[in-house]
Amino acid sequence: MEKGRKCSYNSHCMYFTVSSLSRHLNELADKAFRLIEMSPSHGHLLLAICDHPNITQIELSEMLNLKPSTITRLLDKLIKKDYIIKKQDGRRSLIYPTENGQGMKGIIQTALERIYNQYNEILTREFAEELIDKIIEANSRFDNTTQN
Repeated sequence: MEKGRKCSYNSHCMYFTVSSLSRHLNELADKAFRLIEMSPSHGHLLLAICDHPNITQIELSEMLNLKPSTITRLLDKLIKKDYIIKKQDGRRSLIYPTENGQGMKGIIQTALERIYNQYNEILTREFAEELIDKIIEANSRFDNTTQN
């Protein structure tokens, strides 16, 4: 423990600290996406599909670091809203955005910009970018340990 650092039940617990930050960010994201009647998870998934038409569920799972069952559940809702379609290609399903799905891309990006502006206002842009870089590095380290 560092000298001079006030000790409390959560001062050295990464799980609690990251979970707390996640709740704050989820609140910002939920508010931004509520305006477009879509969850942030559905929005990120739809953007990935728009940017990578022809993608498989496994590729989406790896790209977004979500379990295949979670991807399936999210895709089902996007299909019901006519934002994506699945096409069989032999034994695999390829996922494509529909015209409606492509039309949501700019709207989703606007919601993400709203979140970006809000957390930069709270944290400052420099601090937010440093934090994002550190979180990406931490995720990468965890990914590397789980693959070994």
